[in-house]
Amino acid sequence: MASGSDDLRLCLWDLQSSKPVTTIATGHSQNIFCARFMPTTGGSSQPLVATCAGDGEIRLHDMYTGCKSVYNHHMSRVKKLVTEPGNPNLLISCSEDGTVRQIDIRQPGRNATQLLQLARNGVKLEINSISAPWHKPWLLAVGASDDLLRIFDRRTAGTTSGSRPRVTGPKVCTERGADPGA
Repeated sequence: MASGSDDLRLCLWDLQSSKPVTTIATGHSQNIFCARFMPTTGGSSQPLVATCAGDGEIRLHDMYTGCKSVYNHHMSRVKKLVTEPGNPNLLISCSEDGTVRQIDIRQPGRNATQLLQLARNGVKLEINSISAPWHKPWLLAVGASDDLLRIFDRRTAGTTSGSRPRVTGPKVCTERGADPGA
């Protein structure tokens, strides 16, 4: 298990003993909100763990050599990360800047692809959570600073507008929650 916290360190834990196996300084300057193993790298000669933090950065860590890459495509705190099962090269992030971005770690220095941006009445919505089911990794469940849960299909593009939040990016498959017009 991997964890990160207010002490800005990444810890790998032995679940049997409930003790950290290794701890590394991440280079983040604010609280770490999420740590994720990159798929299929855990048993390899180069295990990779991604972290995101309040400093707006995503950092990719090689557990043997330390920080490998820094991505600073978001304009605000990065809250959660999603990986795609079986794909050690794809990382998806959400941020309080109202965007969800996709990074191909094989292309260092390249901008992250913005998958979506949420806003209502011209005001951005902070995105605080994101998740993807392992058996349908193209679907993204997004929780923002309103009372809706949105499901997006990142394979499709389109926009919605009107009294509902404006979405730039993939088509909204469904929204669940209180009626935004109520």
